[in-house]
Amino acid sequence: MFIVGDSLTANSVPWLPAELGGVHWAATAIDAGHGRNTAQGLAVLAAHRSDLPPTVLIALGTNDLEATPAAVTGWVQQARSLVGNRRLIWVNLHMAERPALANYHTINGALAAAAAQYHVELADWAASSTAMGVKHLGDGIHYPAPGDQQRAHFYAEVLARNS
Repeated sequence: MFIVGDSLTANSVPWLPAELGGVHWAATAIDAGHGRNTAQGLAVLAAHRSDLPPTVLIALGTNDLEATPAAVTGWVQQARSLVGNRRLIWVNLHMAERPALANYHTINGALAAAAAQYHVELADWAASSTAMGVKHLGDGIHYPAPGDQQRAHFYAEVLARNS
């Protein structure tokens, strides 16, 4: 599988190989960068278009809190176009409940609608992390190490479903 993400994925990398191995998966590549926005992540995906494996997981949007529903739909449409008929999974957002971060709810709603429209599996990190009691750091976005490990475990759980 190929994973493209932002800092939330980058911070989970120390645990991803073991977590993925625990469900008999392995990443052919994990391309995650701090501060990466969705357009940059989709450009990475485009650069790997010819050598993508059968499953692609996208964990982007954290650095695009100003995005409109139309922009989110465009992201998902572009991702589907880039990966073709491969299994495509998009991880939604979960942030602290602060006015400056509140648009993540709108983004998640738009992701859910676009995922259904473009046959993309929506990985509901918002619900899962809430249920697990994952704590945020002071910025309301990132997690302490146990949260990063829980996120890696979540990726593995998502892959194990419907595989």
